[in-house]
Amino acid sequence: EKNKKQTQLIYNTLIIPKGGEYFLELADGTKIWINSESTLKYPVQFVGDERNVELTGEAFFEVAHNDSKPFHVLSGAQSIEVLGTEFNVSAYKDDAHIVTTLVDGKVKVYPTISNEISEILLPNQQSSMNRSSGKITSSNVDPQDFIAWKSGAFHFQDQTFDSMVKILSRWYDIDVFFENEEVRNIKFTGRFKRYDDFETVIKLIERTDELKFKINGRTVIIK
Repeated sequence: EKNKKQTQLIYNTLIIPKGGEYFLELADGTKIWINSESTLKYPVQFVGDERNVELTGEAFFEVAHNDSKPFHVLSGAQSIEVLGTEFNVSAYKDDAHIVTTLVDGKVKVYPTISNEISEILLPNQQSSMNRSSGKITSSNVDPQDFIAWKSGAFHFQDQTFDSMVKILSRWYDIDVFFENEEVRNIKFTGRFKRYDDFETVIKLIERTDELKFKINGRTVIIK
């Protein structure tokens, strides 16, 4: 009993920097792809009747099925409960919403900060939870647009430059500033290879004639 209690207290914490990514397989067979600027806390060994991990940032989960041990992903204001499935969670602290995208199976998404109603997701559905209120909304999506990073690509579908630049800055480890604030809300649709250098990505974006980039080291100014 003493050894069991000690095992429960042993955790690993993985910290993935900007521009990094990592693949991890847990002791139960669950596979996790962790995106840049993310942190995952997980037990060395699952003990008891639950499997719990904590995520800040973004990760794709392929959870090993186990009816007797539900799997939970805690991301501060949100928790996800699942028996076995594939889903993506984006829970960066500087984003106002925590976004969960289901590829296969079924998950239950619920807030940990309020009594707002939980949401059950089916394949090709996505939930967005407001960090402040705990309110959850869901919609139908193409999951491939949200898990492309796992396969070395960026898929942007009618996305604002403001949110797109956040994603690019985490991968390319850059600091971005808007000289023209109105540019933030311009919508963009496009696909890039994740391993292209940033200059290549800039040239593709500038073809829209909506904005220009000025680069100074790791600082990027958008005009």
